[in-house]
Amino acid sequence: MTKNGSNARKARIRAQADKAGTTYRQAARTLSNERVAWMETARAIFHGPEGLRDTQETHLLDLSEKGARIPELVKVCLYALTLRLGTGTLIDPPGVTCTVTELAAATGLSAAAAENA
Repeated sequence: MTKNGSNARKARIRAQADKAGTTYRQAARTLSNERVAWMETARAIFHGPEGLRDTQETHLLDLSEKGARIPELVKVCLYALTLRLGTGTLIDPPGVTCTVTELAAATGLSAAAAENA
């Protein structure tokens, strides 16, 4: 790995520069802007209210159907996590980002109980 990425990335930039007839720096900027635009589009799709609502309903339905075999503390934590769908990272936009402390506050459990669940 080099300071700003792999040699494969540099090869893609060089190929883009040759193809477009631009400088290396312009090609790198273009590829970077295209990547950012793609990530913003993907985030908008995954974070759309309808998409999140459908995903949440699916998870809650699974929880209610298969919930007989799940301990109550785990059900409470899973329910609280479904309400936080869409708070994931850039890598996993539809996922959930939640600390144990936040989960404990959302469920009313102690931090140790939330972590165990």
